[in-house]
Amino acid sequence: VATPVYLNELTPTSVVGKLWTRSERSVGSNVHTNADAPKCWDDEKTRGHTRAVVKDNQGNVYTYGMHVDGADSKVYTITFALNGEYTRFSGVCACPEKAQAISEYAYKQSTRYTKYFEIYGDGKLLFATKDMRYDYPPESFVVDVTGVKELVILYPATDGPNEIATLYDGYLQ
Repeated sequence: VATPVYLNELTPTSVVGKLWTRSERSVGSNVHTNADAPKCWDDEKTRGHTRAVVKDNQGNVYTYGMHVDGADSKVYTITFALNGEYTRFSGVCACPEKAQAISEYAYKQSTRYTKYFEIYGDGKLLFATKDMRYDYPPESFVVDVTGVKELVILYPATDGPNEIATLYDGYLQ
């Protein structure tokens, strides 16, 4: 059994799309520079974000957030090798802080876009979040990952940007 760890402390074995992360220290990605980070994750005063604090649209504070997306309508994934060392995966699915700024930037004032993600263990669907929208409340989850060797977080191809369904504080124990 491995020491409990936040998912963002593990190196993904593969990423299909661009993996975006935000922590108390920075906004970043494994593909782009901080300057290219999604506008809804930046700390510009004009967008009302709180510097050095990771929040959802309800004001809840987290250690980090992550999502994976791209420029087309493909399915995007993040894969992690768990090697059967964990029994529980928990976290929160929520929209980032300042829903109005996100709506203005990403949704062009549209409220129809929704997103969700699915969690797979060794190819088997373990959990799917509910559909999230920029103004929906967060959803906590706990998934049994006992014996799982490979964990995949999958964002299906649906309308809207994937950050609507950001994974906050994913934790393995």
